Amino acid sequence: MIFTSSVYETAWVTRLLKALNIGFVSPPANASEADLATCATKLRSRECHFIVSEDRWSWVCCPGCPWPRVDRVINFCFPTHLSRERYIKRAAYLSGVDGTPAVMTLLIPKDLEGFRRLQKEVDVPWEDYIPAKEWYMPFKEHVEEAKRKDPLLKVPYLTIQVARENKPGQ
Repeated sequence: MIFTSSVYETAWVTRLLKALNIGFVSPPANASEADLATCATKLRSRECHFIVSEDRWSWVCCPGCPWPRVDRVINFCFPTHLSRERYIKRAAYLSGVDGTPAVMTLLIPKDLEGFRRLQKEVDVPWEDYIPAKEWYMPFKEHVEEAKRKDPLLKVPYLTIQVARENKPGQ
């Protein structure tokens, strides 16, 4: 599961995954339980590998939706607007009975202080992990190629936001 903090980041991540030919589902905020069950079925059948969503929406913690076990949760950015209770509820629901998924939060320097505060509130020790160059370099080439093909991927959500604001007739 990949959580983002805005509609623009969700659009950017889904656009990148599409450019890289990686299967995903991105249910809207008003998705019905039937829509969510369809997404869960696609995940189980490996028709797609990711769910991408803005993390404000409560559909993720919908008890009526039988999500398959989640192996990894990626917070594309620091979830600043989630309360401590909501963050814990989301983590508990997604871990299911099989155990806790690996959680990765991609941070920019300005979010580090807020993230440390949340760490203390939740009282769960997280390790700082700076990926080795050998880990991400094989993917860098693919991402750069996707950016060359799709100019809207060059600057994440800002480019998409500007492109939408500059459309004729708006």
